[in-house]
Amino acid sequence: MIQVASFRGLNTAWIAREPAGGAASDRPLLLFLHGFPDAPESWEPQLELFSKEYPVIAPYLRGLEPSAPGASSRCSREAVADDVVDILNHAPEARAGGVSRPVIVIGHDIGGMHAWHLARRLGPRLRGLVVLNGPSLEQMAARITWPRQVVRSWYIFLFQVPLLAERIFRQFQGGTGTPTPGRAVEPLIEHYRQAAREMPRALIRRPPKLEAPVLCIWSAHDRFLEIPTRAELERQAEDFELHVVKGNHWVHHRHPERVNPLLEKFFAGKPRRRRAPQEIHP
Repeated sequence: MIQVASFRGLNTAWIAREPAGGAASDRPLLLFLHGFPDAPESWEPQLELFSKEYPVIAPYLRGLEPSAPGASSRCSREAVADDVVDILNHAPEARAGGVSRPVIVIGHDIGGMHAWHLARRLGPRLRGLVVLNGPSLEQMAARITWPRQVVRSWYIFLFQVPLLAERIFRQFQGGTGTPTPGRAVEPLIEHYRQAAREMPRALIRRPPKLEAPVLCIWSAHDRFLEIPTRAELERQAEDFELHVVKGNHWVHHRHPERVNPLLEKFFAGKPRRRRAPQEIHP
């Protein structure tokens, strides 16, 4: 079910579901942030499964209809976090018995970048963070010295050219392998432009480590992103796991049978503490 509300002068939309009869009061809210060039529906294999036991919310990132576009600054990490906090304060699925539910944040691609930032904003309400092929902005900023990552990130440089990027993307849309071809997702390019503006500061500022458990799921054959290193994750989280699964950038959509069991285990309780093992799953 799609919900729309006006926050700070702009319409903001999200998909909301919960189990028939409502979710148990001890269940956390699962918050799914989509990537580019996707929509919340790219999470359908996960929304369908986990909404049987948990309340779930999947926002439309700023600029993707029916979430209205705004100034470029409304696509910053802080502004997107504001949008999501507004949803959490408004959506009935985010409360149980008048009390705010704890939240597990799940992000993919640039939604992963937003997820890292949002997780730090949520403070004690954060139960856990899951990122699928979604580095933080600090990770990407540090990777400017990685030649292989720079080559894989060619599209980010293209996205910095107004109008040209949108025109080229429209010509090739539908052939990218995205699970949501044909959507008018060009406004999401603005998220990359805003991230580029924030990158110099991300190079010199190190955010505090997350204390909540973090699960990283990465595709072994991601064309756009290098697999995280142990050192990268140690700079960002106290308690983390890394699982490398066979598949491409959209593995959660194309191979949910490889991803959903890992999510299910993580959602059920705090995983055992481990330092970034790289497990290849068949």
